[in-house]
Amino acid sequence: MGFGFSQVLPIVAQLWASKHAQRDYRFGNNAQQFVVIEQPELHLHPAFQAKLADIFAKSVSKDSEISREGRRQLRIMAETHSPSLINRLGQLIAAGKVEKDDVQVVLFEQAENSDATTVTIATFDDQGVLTNWPFGFFEPDYQS
Repeated sequence: MGFGFSQVLPIVAQLWASKHAQRDYRFGNNAQQFVVIEQPELHLHPAFQAKLADIFAKSVSKDSEISREGRRQLRIMAETHSPSLINRLGQLIAAGKVEKDDVQVVLFEQAENSDATTVTIATFDDQGVLTNWPFGFFEPDYQS
Protein backbone atom coordinates (compact mmCIF):
# COMPACT_ATOMS: atom_id res chain seq x y z
CA MET A 1 0.00 0.00 0.00
CA GLY A 2 1.34 3.41 -0.91
CA PHE A 3 1.72 6.49 1.22
CA GLY A 4 -1.23 8.23 -0.47
CA PHE A 5 -3.85 6.06 1.22
CA SER A 6 -2.71 7.35 4.61
CA GLN A 7 -3.22 10.91 3.29
CA VAL A 8 -6.80 10.26 2.15
CA LEU A 9 -8.07 8.43 5.22
CA PRO A 10 -7.99 11.52 7.50
CA ILE A 11 -9.81 13.53 4.81
CA VAL A 12 -12.56 10.94 4.50
CA ALA A 13 -12.84 10.66 8.28
CA GLN A 14 -13.13 14.44 8.67
CA LEU A 15 -15.76 14.68 5.92
CA TRP A 16 -17.77 11.90 7.55
CA ALA A 17 -17.50 13.50 11.00
CA SER A 18 -18.48 16.92 9.62
CA LYS A 19 -21.40 15.48 7.70
CA HIS A 20 -22.69 13.65 10.76
CA ALA A 21 -22.11 16.47 13.25
CA GLN A 22 -24.96 17.10 15.65
CA ARG A 23 -27.13 20.11 14.99
CA ASP A 24 -26.10 23.26 16.76
CA TYR A 25 -29.39 24.83 17.81
CA ARG A 26 -27.71 28.19 18.47
CA PHE A 27 -27.44 28.64 14.70
CA GLY A 28 -30.64 26.90 13.65
CA ASN A 29 -31.12 24.24 11.00
CA ASN A 30 -29.44 26.28 8.28
CA ALA A 31 -25.97 26.36 9.87
CA GLN A 32 -23.28 25.39 7.38
CA GLN A 33 -20.13 23.47 8.07
CA PHE A 34 -16.92 24.11 6.11
CA VAL A 35 -14.06 21.70 5.63
CA VAL A 36 -10.87 23.25 4.25
CA ILE A 37 -8.31 20.90 2.73
CA GLU A 38 -4.85 21.81 1.49
CA GLN A 39 -3.57 19.86 -1.52
CA PRO A 40 -5.51 16.63 -0.96
CA GLU A 41 -3.93 15.19 -4.11
CA LEU A 42 -0.41 14.91 -2.68
CA HIS A 43 1.11 11.43 -3.00
CA LEU A 44 -1.88 10.14 -4.98
CA HIS A 45 -2.04 8.55 -8.39
CA PRO A 46 -3.98 10.78 -10.83
CA ALA A 47 -6.83 8.25 -11.02
CA PHE A 48 -7.21 8.37 -7.24
CA GLN A 49 -7.01 12.17 -7.35
CA ALA A 50 -10.08 12.03 -9.58
CA LYS A 51 -11.82 9.75 -7.08
CA LEU A 52 -11.39 12.49 -4.49
CA ALA A 53 -13.83 14.55 -6.55
CA ASP A 54 -16.34 11.69 -6.23
CA ILE A 55 -15.81 11.65 -2.46
CA PHE A 56 -16.28 15.42 -2.27
CA ALA A 57 -19.42 15.31 -4.41
CA LYS A 58 -20.96 12.54 -2.33
CA SER A 59 -20.11 14.39 0.89
CA VAL A 60 -21.92 17.57 -0.14
CA SER A 61 -24.82 16.06 -2.07
CA LYS A 62 -28.09 17.85 -1.38
CA ASP A 63 -30.21 14.75 -1.81
CA SER A 64 -28.53 12.68 0.89
CA GLU A 65 -30.57 11.41 3.82
CA ILE A 66 -28.52 13.47 6.20
CA SER A 67 -29.53 16.71 4.49
CA ARG A 68 -33.19 15.70 4.66
CA GLU A 69 -32.80 15.02 8.37
CA GLY A 70 -31.97 18.68 8.88
CA ARG A 71 -28.29 18.31 9.63
CA ARG A 72 -25.82 20.96 8.55
CA GLN A 73 -25.04 21.45 4.90
CA LEU A 74 -21.39 20.66 4.29
CA ARG A 75 -19.18 22.79 2.07
CA ILE A 76 -15.65 21.92 1.00
CA MET A 77 -12.87 24.30 0.09
CA ALA A 78 -9.88 22.49 -1.40
CA GLU A 79 -6.64 24.11 -2.48
CA THR A 80 -5.41 21.95 -5.34
CA HIS A 81 -3.08 21.84 -8.32
CA SER A 82 -4.63 18.65 -9.68
CA PRO A 83 -6.02 18.68 -13.22
CA SER A 84 -7.37 15.17 -12.52
CA LEU A 85 -9.50 16.40 -9.63
CA ILE A 86 -10.75 19.48 -11.48
CA ASN A 87 -11.48 17.54 -14.69
CA ARG A 88 -13.42 14.92 -12.71
CA LEU A 89 -15.61 17.64 -11.23
CA GLY A 90 -16.44 18.64 -14.80
CA GLN A 91 -17.30 15.03 -15.64
CA LEU A 92 -19.59 14.80 -12.61
CA ILE A 93 -21.36 17.98 -13.71
CA ALA A 94 -21.78 16.65 -17.25
CA ALA A 95 -23.21 13.40 -15.84
CA GLY A 96 -25.72 15.34 -13.72
CA LYS A 97 -24.25 14.14 -10.42
CA VAL A 98 -23.19 17.64 -9.36
CA GLU A 99 -24.88 20.96 -10.05
CA LYS A 100 -22.67 23.37 -11.99
CA ASP A 101 -23.60 26.19 -9.63
CA ASP A 102 -22.28 24.21 -6.66
CA VAL A 103 -18.67 24.28 -7.90
CA GLN A 104 -16.27 27.17 -8.32
CA VAL A 105 -12.61 27.12 -9.22
CA VAL A 106 -10.80 30.19 -7.94
CA LEU A 107 -7.47 31.07 -9.52
CA PHE A 108 -4.88 33.20 -7.80
CA GLU A 109 -2.26 34.49 -10.22
CA GLN A 110 0.62 36.71 -9.25
CA ALA A 111 1.44 39.30 -11.87
CA GLU A 112 4.90 39.06 -13.33
CA ASN A 113 7.39 41.45 -11.68
CA SER A 114 4.76 42.56 -9.17
CA ASP A 115 3.36 41.67 -5.78
CA ALA A 116 -0.19 42.09 -7.08
CA THR A 117 -2.37 38.99 -7.24
CA THR A 118 -5.28 38.63 -9.63
CA VAL A 119 -8.24 36.55 -8.48
CA THR A 120 -10.34 34.93 -11.19
CA ILE A 121 -13.37 32.70 -10.73
CA ALA A 122 -13.79 29.93 -13.27
CA THR A 123 -17.11 28.11 -13.44
CA PHE A 124 -18.38 25.07 -15.29
CA ASP A 125 -21.00 25.09 -18.03
CA ASP A 126 -23.77 22.47 -18.36
CA GLN A 127 -21.42 20.11 -20.21
CA GLY A 128 -18.82 20.28 -17.43
CA VAL A 129 -16.42 22.48 -19.39
CA LEU A 130 -14.57 25.17 -17.47
CA THR A 131 -15.32 28.71 -18.55
CA ASN A 132 -13.00 31.64 -17.90
CA TRP A 133 -10.07 29.24 -17.58
CA PRO A 134 -6.63 30.36 -18.76
CA PHE A 135 -5.46 28.33 -21.74
CA GLY A 136 -2.48 26.13 -20.86
CA PHE A 137 -2.79 26.72 -17.10
CA PHE A 138 -1.53 23.24 -16.20
CA GLU A 139 1.31 23.35 -18.73
CA PRO A 140 4.87 23.65 -17.36
CA ASP A 141 5.65 26.77 -19.38
CA TYR A 142 2.40 28.63 -18.57
CA GLN A 143 2.83 32.39 -18.10
CA SER A 144 -0.11 34.51 -17.00
